[in-house]
Amino acid sequence: KATQRNPWDFALADARDRQFTRFLESMQEGERPGLYFLHLMLPHMPFRYLPSGRVYGGRPAAQRPAEAWLEDEWFALQTSQRHLLQAAFVDRLLTRLRALPGMETVSIAGMMPFGGEHNISAISADGYEVSPTQLPPVANWFWVDGTYFSTMGIPMIDGRTFSPTDTLASNPVAIIDRALAEQFWPGQDPIGRTLYDGVEEDRKAYTVVGRVEPVKVFGLDDTASRGDLYFSIRQSPQNEFHLTYKSSLAEGSIHESVRSAILELDPE
Repeated sequence: KATQRNPWDFALADARDRQFTRFLESMQEGERPGLYFLHLMLPHMPFRYLPSGRVYGGRPAAQRPAEAWLEDEWFALQTSQRHLLQAAFVDRLLTRLRALPGMETVSIAGMMPFGGEHNISAISADGYEVSPTQLPPVANWFWVDGTYFSTMGIPMIDGRTFSPTDTLASNPVAIIDRALAEQFWPGQDPIGRTLYDGVEEDRKAYTVVGRVEPVKVFGLDDTASRGDLYFSIRQSPQNEFHLTYKSSLAEGSIHESVRSAILELDPE
């Protein structure tokens, strides 16, 4: 039986295929360790089934009004518990993978360069004024852990990377690239400054704790310089993530070891 799909789904899928093909065609063999990406789906926030096994109400949470996240204490508690379960699983997984023979570095990220799935959103910062006739600045948004930059070979200019202590209970922090630092605070030290995830009144404030070099997001021929903004994935729960690792072992060998480690932790 044929099913109808949104034309945008096809366009998005085609765009991802083209970007990934272009990425593969640009790669060359070398002596450096291999860098691999693995897309994993985490248990979603309680759209329907909760950690206790119960079904929330009679419809998926995605169909519930936004106020339910703030006004329904039990619903919010279940969401928090699910995030803690997700975080605990990720911690166990990373510990297990880092102990694998031949594994050099491993990290997680919500979105990846060249992945075809990107978040380009408006941002604002203290001391940066936008005239009524100007559009607000935008940046590439990423959600990553503290080892992401070393795994991906992204140089840290100054400040620090994300820490395991950067959690939902701590002060929200962010890392920006050199382009954003120069746009918001030219010639100044951006560490300790405040920026916001949007321009609305309910925007969230983040303290800049690190500055890194820019990356190419859409392909090796990407010349855009809109800037890169990184959030701690521990402070911003994600429904799915990319597992990124660098290994000195052969491709097939390390992939099989990673799959086995995941199945040991979650056979289902």
